[in-house]
Amino acid sequence: MKSVVKGRAEKNEILLSFLKNSLKLSSSLIKKAKRIENGILVNGEKRFTNTTVNKGDIVEVTIQTADEKSENIPLCDIPLDIVFEDEYLLIINKDGEIPTHPSLNNYDKSVGGAVLNYYKKQGENFVFRPVNRLDKGTSGLMVIAKNPLVHELLKKSLHSGDFEREYLAVVCGNLQENGRIDKPIFREEKSIIKRIVDNRGVNAVTNYEVVENYPGKTLIKLRLETGRTHQIRVHLSYIGHAVYGDYLYGKSASDIKRPALHSYKISLTHPITNKKLKIEIPLKDDITKILE
Repeated sequence: MKSVVKGRAEKNEILLSFLKNSLKLSSSLIKKAKRIENGILVNGEKRFTNTTVNKGDIVEVTIQTADEKSENIPLCDIPLDIVFEDEYLLIINKDGEIPTHPSLNNYDKSVGGAVLNYYKKQGENFVFRPVNRLDKGTSGLMVIAKNPLVHELLKKSLHSGDFEREYLAVVCGNLQENGRIDKPIFREEKSIIKRIVDNRGVNAVTNYEVVENYPGKTLIKLRLETGRTHQIRVHLSYIGHAVYGDYLYGKSASDIKRPALHSYKISLTHPITNKKLKIEIPLKDDITKILE
């Protein structure tokens, strides 16, 4: 899938300055474009970045060629629940049982493989660039960038007012008050997966709000100020209210096969159009059933 960024110069300036300030291209993307034949064009002609563009000039930069694709992700024919798509973004409602990337015990089925297969059917090569990666076991809204510029811009905006995410979770026990957990998270020694609260770790902040109490369970909303691996699950387990069904940080449950955690709401400023996108989806059926 080829991606070209275009812009019109509003004043006379050095081309490199225009690429960085007006087109928001990083140094790495500019270097990549230089290596592509006709990767940087001004009014249809190849130009060097140390030359001057004049007001009204049209600049085109290739940031992804048509033959680029993700390596080492097997295709899989899994239906995608697409909630939004344009030429820059793909937003899906992820199934809780499927990992984002191929993993040791889930190599043949992944969100990445399903997305690549979706675009292959359209005759397109695709590079899989998830912005907010959801753990295997976590369902809900997941944003995928269609080119490296969009990916960079959205990654920078994560956990800011330009990109906010909210989760719903069912936790064990009855929480009565809203709260904020500000505890560092560290990878547990001798484990490549499990995380713990430890002062040697990186800062992590989770805010939660009680929605409703049920017998032995509580439905809560969560908003993250940081994005650490397993952050919600680690923090909730730390305060004694592990996510219901979380076999790693709590205990497994007979009535659900995964942690009852769902990315239900996303609010973001579109990195190209600057329009505000607000998307909200309901809980998955397997979570609603444990609250009946």
